[in-house]
Order: sequence, then C-alpha cells, then structure tokens
Amino acid sequence: MAENFDAERRELQARLDAERAHLHHLAVHDPLTGLPNRTLLLDPLTHALAMTDRRQRPVTVLFLDLDDFKAINDDFGHSEGDNLLVAMASRLTSWCAPPTPLRGSAAMNSSFCAKTSTAARRKSTH
Repeated sequence: MAENFDAERRELQARLDAERAHLHHLAVHDPLTGLPNRTLLLDPLTHALAMTDRRQRPVTVLFLDLDDFKAINDDFGHSEGDNLLVAMASRLTSWCAPPTPLRGSAAMNSSFCAKTSTAARRKSTH
C-alpha cells in the first residue's frame, strides 16, 4: 500500500512540475512566435552591459519595430499579420543563433537581440 502511495505521489509531483514549467513558459514567451518576451530580456541585457563595463566588451542591442503594422492587419487581415510576425521571428531566430538572446513580442510588434560583438571586441583590442 505504501508503494502505491509513493508511486502515485511521484506521478502527481511530476505532473505538477510539468504544469509549473508550462505555466512559466507561457508567462515569459510570446504565444504566437514562441520567442522569449521582454521579461526575459532584462537579465541577459543587464549581464551583457555589466560585462561591457567590467571587461570592455562591446554589446550590440538591436531593436526592430514593424512600421505601419496596423495597416498590414487592416488591409490583409490578422492571420496575414500573424504570419508576418512568425516569419520575422523565424528569420531573427536563425540570425541570432544561441547563445545570443533573442526576445520578442508579437503583441508589441517588436523584437530585441542583444549580442556581444566579437568583431568589435577584436577591433577594440588592436
């Protein structure tokens, strides 16, 4: 009987852990693009800026905004606007390969990419 209770407890704990992980993912990722959202931007950006101060390592932050995005939604429909955002997220994801943090928000029609610049770092040491 104790073995059944322990097995059931482990199963319930595993389901609870999975649900917590899922809820955390929903809280910090854009539901349309799957990109981490602005909440997850602050920690890596703060770290990158601290590294810039301490080690003289330049950091690049790219902010993209889609001009007149509302017109795309109005003229072609929200599904086409969503398709554009997903395509943009896919292209940015391929450009900002890990471990470069890429953050985005379809709701805000914007994405961020913070990257320590190796080329700039090499140039600054010469």
